[in-house]
Amino acid sequence: MKKKLVLIDSMALIHRAYHAYPALTTSDGTLINAVYGFGIMFLQILKNLNPDLVVFTTDLSEETFRKKLNSEYKANRKTMDEGLSKQIQLVYDFIESTGLPLLKKAGFEADDIIGSVAKSHEKEFFIEIVTGDKDILQLLNENISVVLPGKSFSDMKIYTPKEFITRFGFEPIDYIQYKALVGDQSDNIKGAKGIGEKSATEFIQKYHSIKGIFDHIDKIKERYQKILIEYKEVILDNLELVEIHKTLDFDIDSEKSQITNLDLDSLVKFLDKYEFHSLINNLKKLHLKAGEIEISLDRKEYSLKKVEASKTKKFNNFIFLSGSDPLFQTSSMQKFLYFNDDGEFFESYDLPKKGMGFDIKNVIKLKIKNSGQDSLFQVEDSVKEEDLEDLQILSYCFNPSFKTESISALFKSIYHREVGELFEISVNNKKDENPEYQLIAAFLESKKYILNEIAEKQKDLYEKIDMPLVAILADMEHRGMKVDEKYLKHLETEFNKKILELKQKIYDSVGHEFNPNSTKELSHVLFEELNLPKVKKIKTGFSTNERTISKLIGVHPIIELILEYREYAKLQSTYVIGLQKLIHNSRICTDLRQTVVVTGRLSSINPNLQNIPTRSETGEKIRRAFTTDEDATLLSLDYSQIDLRVMAHISGDKGLIEAFTSDKDIHTNTASLMFNIPEKDVTTDQRRVAKMINFGIIYGISGFGLSDRLEGVDPKTATEFIKKYFERYPDVQKYFDNTKIFVEKNGYVETMFGRKRFFNLDAGNYMVKQGMYREAVNMPIQGLTADIMKLAMIAVQKLIVEKYEGKVVMLLQIHDELLFEIKDDKGLIEKFSREAIKTMEDVVELKVPLQVHAKVGKNWGEMDGIKTTRS
Repeated sequence: MKKKLVLIDSMALIHRAYHAYPALTTSDGTLINAVYGFGIMFLQILKNLNPDLVVFTTDLSEETFRKKLNSEYKANRKTMDEGLSKQIQLVYDFIESTGLPLLKKAGFEADDIIGSVAKSHEKEFFIEIVTGDKDILQLLNENISVVLPGKSFSDMKIYTPKEFITRFGFEPIDYIQYKALVGDQSDNIKGAKGIGEKSATEFIQKYHSIKGIFDHIDKIKERYQKILIEYKEVILDNLELVEIHKTLDFDIDSEKSQITNLDLDSLVKFLDKYEFHSLINNLKKLHLKAGEIEISLDRKEYSLKKVEASKTKKFNNFIFLSGSDPLFQTSSMQKFLYFNDDGEFFESYDLPKKGMGFDIKNVIKLKIKNSGQDSLFQVEDSVKEEDLEDLQILSYCFNPSFKTESISALFKSIYHREVGELFEISVNNKKDENPEYQLIAAFLESKKYILNEIAEKQKDLYEKIDMPLVAILADMEHRGMKVDEKYLKHLETEFNKKILELKQKIYDSVGHEFNPNSTKELSHVLFEELNLPKVKKIKTGFSTNERTISKLIGVHPIIELILEYREYAKLQSTYVIGLQKLIHNSRICTDLRQTVVVTGRLSSINPNLQNIPTRSETGEKIRRAFTTDEDATLLSLDYSQIDLRVMAHISGDKGLIEAFTSDKDIHTNTASLMFNIPEKDVTTDQRRVAKMINFGIIYGISGFGLSDRLEGVDPKTATEFIKKYFERYPDVQKYFDNTKIFVEKNGYVETMFGRKRFFNLDAGNYMVKQGMYREAVNMPIQGLTADIMKLAMIAVQKLIVEKYEGKVVMLLQIHDELLFEIKDDKGLIEKFSREAIKTMEDVVELKVPLQVHAKVGKNWGEMDGIKTTRS
C-alpha cells in the first residue's frame, strides 16, 4: 500500500490561526496567537490524517508571475496586520523546529508548489493537500485528495473526485474553466459579468471547456452570447491566472519528510520557549509511526522538609486547605499547612494569628464563625491587619491581570507552567507528588517573585487600601443581608403570571405560538414572517440580542413585548427563584471579590447583586426583597457622578472643574457649552445628548457608539457632538492624547495611588489596539473611583467601630453605593449620616468636591432621600 504524503499550505493556515485565536502573548509580551493556532492545526493534521510524510509549502513576498500577467490580481487584498506580519518568521521557526521540509519559490505561490509536488509524486504516494483555498480542488484525482477545514479546523472535510462532482456537478479538471467564467472575488479576478455560478455550471456540464463553449457559441442563448463575446479576452486571460502550475522542479527529500523523523527535541524546545505547554501535552498524546513518544522536560528538584510544630522556629506562611485550589480536593475538616521560607512545614488544625496566607478572607470568616459572634469587630481577639498578610491581594496590587483564584493559578500566571511541570517535589529526601506540597512550592516561588519585583507604590496600595479592606469584606460577607422569603414567593407567582401574559401577547401579535427563547425561531418570526428591518447580520442569520432589536422599538409591537418578556424571565430565574435557593437563616451572603476586576473595583457573585437593574420597575421589585429587622432601617450613601468628578480631577479641565465647584448640573452645563446656548434654554433632548456623552466619554465612546445609544441621531451627527465636546473641554482631549502616548511608551497606566494596568499594544490588529487605547484611557478614572470607594469603606468602618458599635453595620458595596443597617432612630440616622457623608467626601483631596447622597428605607427597593447638613 502506498504511503500518505500530506502537503500543507502554510500561509493559509497562518491566516486562519491568526484570526481564529485571541491576542495571546508570552510572559515577555511576544504576540504568539498565530503561532499557537498553527501549532494546534499541525498536531490535528498528525492526529486526524495520520500521515507518513509531511511537507510544508509557503508563498514569498516577491511579485508572482500572475501579478505580472494582470496588475489587478489580488489588488483588493488588505495590507497584512502588523500583528500577523510579526509572527510569520516565528511560524517558519516552528516549521524548522519540526525538521520537516518547507518549500518555497520566488515568483510562484504555494498552490503552484503543491501542484508541482503532487503531480510529480502522485504515483509514488497517496497525497492529501491541507489548505483553505478551494482553487486547489482542480488537482483532485484518484491519487490526490484535498482537505478543507470546516467552521473549526478540526472539522475537516476531505474532498475526493466523487465528493467534488457531487458538490459542483462536473469534473475537478473543469474547475479551471468554471473559475475563468465566474472569476474569483478573493483574488480580484473579474469574471464575465452576467454569468453566475448556475449558468457557468450549466455551460461546463454541457461543453466542458471555454473552447467548447466558444465552438458552440451559436447554440447559446442570445443574451449569454453577447456577454461571452464581450468578455472573451478576459475569460481567456483568466485561464492562465486560475490554473495551478504543475511543472516546477521540486524533488522532495523523502527521508527528511518522514513523520518518524520528526525532530521532537527541537520541537519541544521551541514549544517550551514560547510557553506552549498545552501543545507539549498534546504532543505527548500522539501515537506516531515510531510508537509511543516519550517527552520529558527538565524539572528542578524542590526540597521540602516535614517537621514537628515548633515554638522556636518562625513559620511565617500558611495555606488554608479549603478546597479552593484545583490541586487540592477539600475534606470536611479545616486544615492548615504552616511553613517557613526554607521549605520546612507542618500540618495543623489551629487558626493562624499571624503570617502570610492566600485568600485570608475565608480564614477571617471562619474565625468569626468559630467565635459565635455576629461580627469580626465584636471578636475580642480580633484579626489585626498588621498580623495577617495575603499573597492573593499582594499579587493583585502588583499586577491585576494575574489569575488569582488559586495559588496554582497565580504560579502559572507568573511562570507560565504548572507547578508539577517545573518542579519535582521531594519531602524529607523522598519524591512526593502530594498536591498539598506542590502548593507550598507554588506559594513560596510566587511570593519570592512578587516581593522581588513589586514597586514601593504598589506596596503602599496593598498596605493602605487593599489589605485593610479584607477584614471589612469578610465581616460583610459573614453577616449578609436579611431577605423577605415570603415576599420572594409572592413575587415568583406575580412574575410567572406576567411572563405568561407577555407570552400570549407575543403570540397574538404574530398570530401563532412559537418559542420566544429560541433565537432561531425568533429570528424567523421577526425577519422572515414580519419582514422587519434586518439590523445586524451574524453567522447564524440575523441578531436578536437586546441591543440590536432595541433599535426596532416602534416598528412593531412585538419588539417591546419581547424585551419586557426577556427582562422578567431573566430576573425570575436569576433572582426571584435564584435568591430563594441561597437564603440561610433569612439572610443572603454575597461574595464580594476583590481580585477579579482589573480596574480595582469589587465584583459580586452568588448572587451577583451588581446586575440587578437600577432604573427599572422590575429591578426595584427585586431590591424590595432585601430588607432589615423591625427595629432597624437601611441607609444608602451614594457617591454622585464620581466618575465624572474623577475625570475632571485627572484631566484638570477648567470647564469641568468650574462646573463641579459651582455645583452646576453637569449635563445641562455640558449641553449649554456644546450647543452654545444659555443653560436656561437647554432642552430635554440636548441634556440627554450631553449626559450620554459625559458618561460615554469615560469609556472612549465613538460616533458610531453614541449614535447607537441616541435614537434618531446618525453617526456623522454623533461624531460632531463628540468633536464639540472636546472643543468645550479641551483638557479632556489632552488627557486622552497624553494617556495614549504614555501607554505606548511604558506599556501600562496607573491611578493616583499607583494601581497599574498593563497593556501589550503589539498584541492584536488595529481594532484590538484601539480597544486597548480606550481601556487605557478609562483605567485611571475607573481605578481612582475604585480606590476612593475602598478608602471610604475603611474610613467609615473606623468611624463605626469608634462611635457607633452595635448601632450601625456596613452591609454591602455595589457600584458607587454603600448600604448600612442602622437602628431606627431619627436622631441617630441624622447624626451618623452627617458624619459618614463628611468622611466619604473628605477621604481624598481632589480638584473638585466629592458629593454623597443619602437615602433611607425599610427595604432596598423603596428608599427616600434625606437631607443632611455638614457640621
